[in-house]
Amino acid sequence: MSFRVLRPGVAFPTPPSWPALLALLLGSALCLPGCSLLPFGADKDPALEGAAAPPAFSVQVQAPDDVRETLERHLELQRFRNLPDLQASELQRLLGAADANARELLGTMGYFAPTITIELIETPDDQTAPRSVRIGVQPGPQTRIVNANIAFADGKPEEGGKADKKE
Repeated sequence: MSFRVLRPGVAFPTPPSWPALLALLLGSALCLPGCSLLPFGADKDPALEGAAAPPAFSVQVQAPDDVRETLERHLELQRFRNLPDLQASELQRLLGAADANARELLGTMGYFAPTITIELIETPDDQTAPRSVRIGVQPGPQTRIVNANIAFADGKPEEGGKADKKE
């Protein structure tokens, strides 16, 4: 049992009720995602800053035309070209991820055994970018689906299968 000592002239605040406190916390938590919808100023958006700055590196894809166009357009490495403060260690990490990303993109086109070489070349004399990333791709044979056999089941478990119930 708790006791409250009342003194004349001293007012004790009444503690908030739990439902009101819970409603306040939930209401503020529900409003937080709306902050991401606020527009940024042009001077604070990193994507807009990078567009005006010279690129940190250039990307050259050496591959057959149909493969080259897809890789040039969709490689994730392309998104980081215009970052003005890209460190060498971060670029090395991106190059490691570029191999897996290129293999994934080529796999969507049916090339599951490509030979990919990635080179980072320092080009301090080049006015456009201080570094160049050269990606060489030999896609190998393209896998094509010649025949497909699709069967639908009626949803009932087959006898002898794992779905059998033991009674």
